[in-house]
Amino acid sequence: MKPYILLIALCLCLLGACNPKPKGLTYGEQKAQRIDSMIKAAEREIPTLDAELQQTCRRYDSLSAIVETHRQALKLTEKELNEQAALRLHRDSLQVKFDTQCARIRFLHRKLDEVKAKTTERKKASESPKTAK
Repeated sequence: MKPYILLIALCLCLLGACNPKPKGLTYGEQKAQRIDSMIKAAEREIPTLDAELQQTCRRYDSLSAIVETHRQALKLTEKELNEQAALRLHRDSLQVKFDTQCARIRFLHRKLDEVKAKTTERKKASESPKTAK
């Protein structure tokens, strides 16, 4: 029984040596792919944030005009003021989300460039012949 196990193990080792596994992606290439997918996800979110922000800005501007006319006519109600404050808060939070997402994309692009530069430097270093001293 033991000789068969030894023979099978030897055959597997020889097969593994004859048929090496294809090289996968390097760590730098995998990292670049992850960063690229994060960039694409963030870029898909930008248009929806922008549309919602534009709509909220238009609503806030129209409500502000109404509040101002009511204020001048001394007919301003507490409900209108609260609604304006809530809309302003929502607009500002959307603006922060939008700005943060844009900054995130810029940062990820910068990081992607760094990773690609390091990967190409490592490839060049490994491909160049080493000089003996």
